[in-house]
Amino acid sequence: MINSKIDVEKYEKFLNHNEFITHVRLVRDYQIRIPHESQNTLYIKDEKLFDRYKNGTLRNVKTQIGEVSISEELAKDFISNHGLFLYLLSNLYNNTAIAIDIRLFKNNEIDKTSYIRLRRIDILTMYEQMDKSLLDPKSQMRIAFLLASSQKETLTKKYSEMEMEEIIDGDTYKFTGKEIIDLLFLSEENYKELITNDKNKEIKVLFLMNFIERNRILEKYILPNEIVERIRRLKKYEDIDYESLNECLAPNDENEEGLSIVDTFELNPDFEDSLFEGLPRTYSVIETALFIYTKLCEILVYDDEYYASAKNSDIRKMHENITGLCEVSKDNNKVINYEFILIFAKMLKIIGIRYTLSNNFGSDSGIQLKFRYKEYLVSVDGIEVIVQNDLARAKYMENLTGMRSLNESKMTVKKFDEMFKKELKHIMGNQIIRNNIINTKVLLRTIFINALTYKIHDSILSIEYLSDGMEELENIQLKI
Repeated sequence: MINSKIDVEKYEKFLNHNEFITHVRLVRDYQIRIPHESQNTLYIKDEKLFDRYKNGTLRNVKTQIGEVSISEELAKDFISNHGLFLYLLSNLYNNTAIAIDIRLFKNNEIDKTSYIRLRRIDILTMYEQMDKSLLDPKSQMRIAFLLASSQKETLTKKYSEMEMEEIIDGDTYKFTGKEIIDLLFLSEENYKELITNDKNKEIKVLFLMNFIERNRILEKYILPNEIVERIRRLKKYEDIDYESLNECLAPNDENEEGLSIVDTFELNPDFEDSLFEGLPRTYSVIETALFIYTKLCEILVYDDEYYASAKNSDIRKMHENITGLCEVSKDNNKVINYEFILIFAKMLKIIGIRYTLSNNFGSDSGIQLKFRYKEYLVSVDGIEVIVQNDLARAKYMENLTGMRSLNESKMTVKKFDEMFKKELKHIMGNQIIRNNIINTKVLLRTIFINALTYKIHDSILSIEYLSDGMEELENIQLKI
């Protein structure tokens, strides 16, 4: 393995001191203080040479993490000039993955606006793509040596003995470096088995991605294209959605006495029962949460008098005292968004879903709730519930927008949105047909709203059951 602790003095003596200077000489000869993180920077005194290295004939290099332009003269000098080659080796394994950091030194001071910074993967990829047949044997050997440091064998040797420990959702897990590296280089067949059948796949992938990020693996090692593409998909949560791990671990709902705020009040039993009314027995926990949210929007209304009232008025005191939530019912259904969020949080706790509240307790200025279940990470914004008017939308059978998936995975978002729409359709169906009796007004209103939005693409079944209802619908259309 390349020695990562070559002293500056060991490459400095091979440099042309008319062109290059190290931080050691800057401190000694110019009394310039150099930050610790800049002590591997190489400084160029020759402004023309610096310009050629920065702006000369440039080669566009496409790496596994992006594109970069590199001076061909700089690339050749780093493998032909012994001092520059030793400088490159000394930085090849630093933790920042920066292999080259060059700055201009002119007029006895460092030009902080002019620099050349290349990552290890930039250098390695450049030499991998370079036509080496035109180079002298020593330069070819040096490139071969550099490229050997970027292979799977070197990565395995460096990290296989390490141990990783993570606390995930409150439990401690441990993996060896060898287990993580084996996971990184799984065959396509074994990778498909992992994402299809492994019960601990989310935990394993979280370990793998943390290992890659913390050790800057993509910036240090040239990996096979299929592995790079796999990492890209995992980073976007496409193959396995592990984004919700370690989210919503604490409810963040303690009041001044240290008690959970949702435990300081009880809901009216009849009101609580009404939120489960019509819930299919086959529903999962996440579907139950969406059902309850939709029911809350259907039953509750926003108390417009709250904002119109004086600061210390009775109506403000009533809404800002959470013990009053026990009085909420189908008949006494006026709430502010703060109360709506607390009621929903209470119901989430009842059905066993983890949530986190923002700390805007006791006001109507933007309390937010985030909850998770399995791969789903969901946000409910108290302001959006009102601004987007979900409390009215539910009553008019429109799509609700105050609750949304926070997942980055498009597939997870799609599944969530489809579930959410299903809840609205289910509750809408219960409103239209109850006890085998059609509610004509609700049905007509639903058809009318959908006509404006969807051009009545799905109302054939509903219209069939109306004898004189079509005339009412036609009258509405005529008024438009």
